[in-house]
Amino acid sequence: MKTKLISRVSYADIFKGNESISELIVKSDVLKSLELLAIINKYQYKIHEKPNSEIQFILTEWLINEKQELKKQILDCFIKLSEKKKDKGIPNVDFSSVSIINRTSTLRLLEIFSSLDTNQKNPNTKQNSLILFKLYLLVNTEISSRQDKIFKKLFSKKASFMDDIKFHVFFGLTHPLQKSNTAKLIVPEVLKFIQFEKWIRKHEHYYGMTQDYIKTIGLSNWYEYFNDVFSLNNIATRNHKVSIKDYPVLKHVLNFFSSDGDFLSQWSEFINLKKRPIIRLNKESYLILDFDFLLNKFFSGLYHDILKFSKAYFGNKFSQDYNNLFVEEILLVNSIQSVFGKSYIKLSEREIKKSKIRGIDNLGIPDYYIRNGNKVFLFECKNSFISNSNKIDLDTDRLLEEIRNKFYFDSSKGKNRTKNKAVKQLLSYIVNSSQNKFTFFDKTKKSSNLIYYPIIVVTDYTLCSIGFNQLLNEYMKIEIQKLRDIEKRIKPLTIIHIDNLLYYQTNLKKIDGIILKYHSYLNNKEGFDSMISFSDYLDSELFKGRAPLLKKNVDHILKDSLLPKE
Repeated sequence: MKTKLISRVSYADIFKGNESISELIVKSDVLKSLELLAIINKYQYKIHEKPNSEIQFILTEWLINEKQELKKQILDCFIKLSEKKKDKGIPNVDFSSVSIINRTSTLRLLEIFSSLDTNQKNPNTKQNSLILFKLYLLVNTEISSRQDKIFKKLFSKKASFMDDIKFHVFFGLTHPLQKSNTAKLIVPEVLKFIQFEKWIRKHEHYYGMTQDYIKTIGLSNWYEYFNDVFSLNNIATRNHKVSIKDYPVLKHVLNFFSSDGDFLSQWSEFINLKKRPIIRLNKESYLILDFDFLLNKFFSGLYHDILKFSKAYFGNKFSQDYNNLFVEEILLVNSIQSVFGKSYIKLSEREIKKSKIRGIDNLGIPDYYIRNGNKVFLFECKNSFISNSNKIDLDTDRLLEEIRNKFYFDSSKGKNRTKNKAVKQLLSYIVNSSQNKFTFFDKTKKSSNLIYYPIIVVTDYTLCSIGFNQLLNEYMKIEIQKLRDIEKRIKPLTIIHIDNLLYYQTNLKKIDGIILKYHSYLNNKEGFDSMISFSDYLDSELFKGRAPLLKKNVDHILKDSLLPKE
């Protein structure tokens, strides 16, 4: 994988005027603009299929009716900004190094248009494509200005390694959303939903609350929900629009997932689109704004909706039980089993604490413990999220403080009341193991021979953006220096998303070798490539985004689920 820096074309690169988003937006046809943006969003992979595909799409499809003079201006801009290279001695322009169309700008415009009255029309239909094109360029400028804040504050050619990491972390937060292949999205989402439904079914008070939630959609039970969401996503793989005339059974989920006029035009990290990834065009037709966000309605988006809904019933109790009883005791355990099966010595925190030894409640124990020979894998699971408000404001000091408080140590209650978080927790487990404090559940013969692999399992893809793994690793290095006697036996920290375990399954069984390859890859790269996440490494380098999926790996998850038996 070699990350290629792309020159994003802005308004000033093509036009000399000083038009604004607010000025142009009132001249646009909202529904026509939304539909074109939804098509661009759905088929962006085709638009970027070849080096010249994007410029060809812009000139021959998007702006097909515009004057040749404008088309020449756009083409000249691409040529000017493109990297020049020679092919067999002949000068050639590489258009892949310059771009207008990108997922973040598309979503931003979808969000802006979704905040408007859908009855707003442009009497001159031919002008709408050009207006939308200009708006797209202005949004590119808006996003670039957010990135400029990071450049001005943190970028330096003489930066220390830590400062370089911080720059990449915050730069990544300004451009967070990239498309994944459908299988990689849908498999973990479905498996998480199945486990959640089984868990909620066993807790009568929570099950009743979720039944009330289901009724607000207009459905009777979770099976109906799953079936409708699955059908809707299946349609969305082929079409960007859905009609209740063709699919009357889907009217409830279509209405529930549709924008109901509560969108805001301000930058919101796409929270509105994540909640409502569909918009109603008329009495019968619905436009799918974003397929990825619709897929997340299987579970990731659903969880946030239920969490908000539950507060009226249980305050924060549901959130606490979800984290402790579901994420750590069900989701993490089942995900790890889908990778390792019955191999190795494996124990969850709950299983370890069944040992009735004195002082066990005061002993730091990992969420999950695996040993294969002298290799010990210590897992700490974090269902933590970086707050939207800090990401929106791009206040780097507050963001850094939040990351530190959630994943290193929490000093928010004062310097004398710090609380260990993921990084320091993992190191405390390593110290406990090296001091033979874990022999009551794993009788290792010689703890001085043990090699430790600290792992943080996360549920938020923000924590898999560039730089995060390196940042937490630097925090860990600071602490490891205090442990001279075991320092050389501690491997680098690795952040693994829970979806990686559910999707790649037994492909990750030899996790020690994969972790070492990942960190070796980072050490031998420069710039952005030296900062990629473990998830990106698996997708783009190790497995190229594809993995053979075997039902037997997840039989324990499918057992007693709401899915019909084969």
